Amino acid sequence: MRRKLIVVTALLSIAGPAQAIDLKESFESALANDAEFAADASAAEAGRELAVQGRAALLPRVSVSGQYNRVGSKTTVDLPPEIADLVSDDASGDVYGYGIQLSQPLYRADLRSNGRNLAAQAGISELAFRAARQNLILRVAQAYFNVLSAQDSLAFTRAQKASVAEQLAGAQARFDSGRARVTDVVEAQAGFDALVAQEIAAENELAVVRARFFALTGREGEDPEPLTAATAAGPTEGLDAWLTRVSTGSIEVRVRALEVEIAEAEVRRHRLAGRPQLDLVAKYQEQFQDGELSQLAYPERSEGSSVGVQFNMPVFASGALRSRHRQAVAEYRQAVQLLEATRRDVSVSTRQAHADVTAGALRVAALEQSLKSAEISLEAGELGQEVGTRTNLDVLTLRQQVFDARRDLADARYGYLLARLNLSAVAGELKESELESIH
Repeated sequence: MRRKLIVVTALLSIAGPAQAIDLKESFESALANDAEFAADASAAEAGRELAVQGRAALLPRVSVSGQYNRVGSKTTVDLPPEIADLVSDDASGDVYGYGIQLSQPLYRADLRSNGRNLAAQAGISELAFRAARQNLILRVAQAYFNVLSAQDSLAFTRAQKASVAEQLAGAQARFDSGRARVTDVVEAQAGFDALVAQEIAAENELAVVRARFFALTGREGEDPEPLTAATAAGPTEGLDAWLTRVSTGSIEVRVRALEVEIAEAEVRRHRLAGRPQLDLVAKYQEQFQDGELSQLAYPERSEGSSVGVQFNMPVFASGALRSRHRQAVAEYRQAVQLLEATRRDVSVSTRQAHADVTAGALRVAALEQSLKSAEISLEAGELGQEVGTRTNLDVLTLRQQVFDARRDLADARYGYLLARLNLSAVAGELKESELESIH
């Protein structure tokens, strides 16, 4: 009972923010505060426009043009009398007008291929944004657990220091009354001094991880809410089931697959670069003149319109078209190999993440039993000290083992929870809803 009171007192004595937020609130705050995620969101927004641009290339285009010219003319040619009045020897005036043109691609294989390319790039941007959101969840969870771990470490150190201080006072009292050796006092004092140094280091570590947590969430002065000691369990599904889910859901694999699509579209685009291009073109224009210019060259008003098909086909490009096609084929083969390499890497990451969750659950269970054993040993040691079969150093060692077991158990629980989140991230399934189950 006395040791439990010491631990509780140490936990309450940790200086720091009084308010606390849970893991889900921390993530929601980071969504609005983290600059790195904001940059990723802007990149995703820019990437979505690529698909729009790809579709727009195949839609009609309308352009308007205008012109204005100050014209001066001087004629020295002898003209027949019947047209001489139409031409001034020396004249000037303003010529102005406007035109409207509409063009619609009819057959543009290169534009269609480029549209598929841009759509795939937009898909990559969207997947990159999903990966950034998953990464933010993991960063918030890591920062959250780091603060809790540092708080635990400081609390355990202070509790251990209080326990050793109590033992030091008892050893000194027994020595003064002649019932103990001076070595008991020296050993207790040495243990106390070492814990003072540990406390300073733990306070510094807590200040650092707190600052990182505040910078990420923007919630200055609010510490993470302590977690309940829930029982750790292994993955809900076996490794084979997770490997199947990862093969279709992994963001890394899906990005590589889209890169293969882009490379394939580039191969088609360069292969079709020598194909004919057909566009429907419609034009309307009007022109006016204001002055004494020749009516033959510059009528007072003229208009014209046309509708037709425009044909274009490259005939000779000095081998550049074939070279670009060969380059695109090589880049496509590279993309295929990178996709296969990514699949293998993700498979290894899945096996490791699955093993981390399984081992983490087993480690938590083992450390829970280890803590119980250490507490029983400490009780026996304190009883042995009272009857003279155990020394002061023996009890100090046993107490150190208890506090070490408590610290290791707390860190193991945080590591297990983070491993669970990481396994979902590898499969591309990590969402903020998973944070609600951690409290």
